[in-house]
Amino acid sequence: MRRFLSPFWLGKYEVTNEQCGKFLQAVPGTAQPEHWKNSSFNQPRQPVVGVSWEEARAYCRWAGLALPSEAQWETAARGKDRRRYPWGNEAPTSQHANFGNNKGPTTAVGSFPRGAGPYGTLDQAGNVWEWCEDVWAEKAYLGMEGAKDPVNNRGDTAVRCLRGGSWNNDAWNLAAACRGRIRASNRYRDIGFRCVLPSRAEP
Repeated sequence: MRRFLSPFWLGKYEVTNEQCGKFLQAVPGTAQPEHWKNSSFNQPRQPVVGVSWEEARAYCRWAGLALPSEAQWETAARGKDRRRYPWGNEAPTSQHANFGNNKGPTTAVGSFPRGAGPYGTLDQAGNVWEWCEDVWAEKAYLGMEGAKDPVNNRGDTAVRCLRGGSWNNDAWNLAAACRGRIRASNRYRDIGFRCVLPSRAEP
């Protein structure tokens, strides 16, 4: 499907516990993420996990950013050559990403430089699933051919999209075109997020 995206900046890394900690300090009363006190998941450079879609969105708003749309996320992962994985078409190995329980739980962001995407993003495959802005739909962009900056808002708004696969998923989940879905309220240990700077904002 042809789609037209305005220029944007996608975070190089997933949002970390260190970054989330600053948010929690700045916004009193914000609920701590699930697993916040679990030493297997709460190290400063590990991606924050156990956040719902709305909680991830709240962090992005606080930072002056946003959750990426599926279109933005996939474009950053696949590049102009429409590669299968962020690093290319080579099948995933333990040198590319944290998946299939090959490293245990989450690893520090940026631990797999060989898995870098076409625009320099890291961990877009493996480590944690990443929330996207879109409402889940099996055929999300049906009827949106040629749309500019498409975001699917149709369907059950309580179910949102995930991308990227995680530390406990099989290799096929790491494909840049693979789409996940889950209830927006879920706070699981294999779900995190990264942010996007919309084109309307100044870098």
